[in-house]
Amino acid sequence: MSCIHCTDKHDTSLDFACECDQFTHPNPLNIGAGLSTLPRQIATFPEFRRAMLQSIKAQEVEVIDANNNLIKIKSLYNWQARDKDDLGIMLLEMWAYISDSLSFYDQILANESYVRTSFLRPNLRKLVALLGYIPRPAVGAMVELAAIAEGRLQIKLPKATAFRSGAFEGKPPQVFELDADAFVHSFANKFNIKAPHLSKVASNFQHIFLVDIKAEIKVESLLLVLNKANSTQNSAEWVGVLEKHIGHDSKSYQRLQFTNQTKLLTGASFANIQLLKSNLSAGLWTLNDTANSIYANMVTLGNLNSQIKANEYIILAYQNETRWFKVLTVSTIMKATVPSSKMTINGNEFTMPGVQSPATQLILDANVNSSDRKSAGAANWNSAHVGGITVYFSMTLAALIIDEPNVALNADDTLAIANNIEKPVEDFETNQFLLKDKNTYGTLVGGAINYDTNEILVDKADEW
Repeated sequence: MSCIHCTDKHDTSLDFACECDQFTHPNPLNIGAGLSTLPRQIATFPEFRRAMLQSIKAQEVEVIDANNNLIKIKSLYNWQARDKDDLGIMLLEMWAYISDSLSFYDQILANESYVRTSFLRPNLRKLVALLGYIPRPAVGAMVELAAIAEGRLQIKLPKATAFRSGAFEGKPPQVFELDADAFVHSFANKFNIKAPHLSKVASNFQHIFLVDIKAEIKVESLLLVLNKANSTQNSAEWVGVLEKHIGHDSKSYQRLQFTNQTKLLTGASFANIQLLKSNLSAGLWTLNDTANSIYANMVTLGNLNSQIKANEYIILAYQNETRWFKVLTVSTIMKATVPSSKMTINGNEFTMPGVQSPATQLILDANVNSSDRKSAGAANWNSAHVGGITVYFSMTLAALIIDEPNVALNADDTLAIANNIEKPVEDFETNQFLLKDKNTYGTLVGGAINYDTNEILVDKADEW
């Protein structure tokens, strides 16, 4: 019966009904160039056992028969024992075990005869010694040490000054010596580095911030987000959420969330951004002549307001739509509260003068319907909206945007020293620093101390 996996199983020219029954022993060696191990083991225990069982019936021995003739017979031709407890099987398996061991050691010895494949270092040394090669001797280890000094003067550590380490990783303490003169100073013993801050807007149109509150802010407060470096990023926003936030440094912060996205863009510096709130508000002129109450870049308030000054910021709000502006000029105009009228008495016609009141008129830095100031898709404001528009002014600082400190130092971060440092009176300079974090991981960097700015200036060529 043939195996279902065999091809050509119907080929009658084969010696075996199934190709799986074919057995070649030993397989020819195939040792290519450049191998890291030589496959010299020709067979293992199962192959040796199978080969002996297959060929044992064909083994001939010479014996002398009853007629005193030398004949060859196949003494084990009819031997069919295959049980594991059979004595003959046991002897055959012992030979298979010996053959396996010999084949294994043949491969090991062959590998140890060549430089590329040798595993044992003594054998490798013997091989390279035949070529006259002398291995490089052991060299002393090098370490970077940080020395702590005392006093107010620099201390010289002469060449060959010895330092003994502690035991580490099961090895005994080691003694290290300086390979050149060195100087240390107590003023440069140790510095605590301030945790760096990104201090920039992290993503476009960000609307959630940590804030340092300078004045009272409530939910639904209207704030002017002012970027002093780029006015195109200014916007007026309503406060949606104001809550306590515990940072990863375990400190408490105030987290502010606006109801809509701001116009701030990635990379905007917090140093240029302020959150302003208004302290006063007023409506527009609504008694009569409302067409001029809001027109182009001009608005007229409903009364006289001396608190508004030129170059100050205001916010115009109509329902949820808000627009910010900068006041260019402030003027007082007279508006008629009661228009003039004509009266006829005894057939005589008289003109009665109207009543006028002073009102504040503002000239703004942009048209009230400028696309830069109104929301996308928002309607243009005109006299029909005058009664619902509120003007917020008298802006004061409400909050500054801040952030949590970074959890890790980057190579381009400023290494600001937390404590005040004193410059040594001697001409002492250090140009190497060992940085160590709270996990005791460290790195060596080059640089210098800037005593004026209280910073360590790291060499940009160093990568860490």
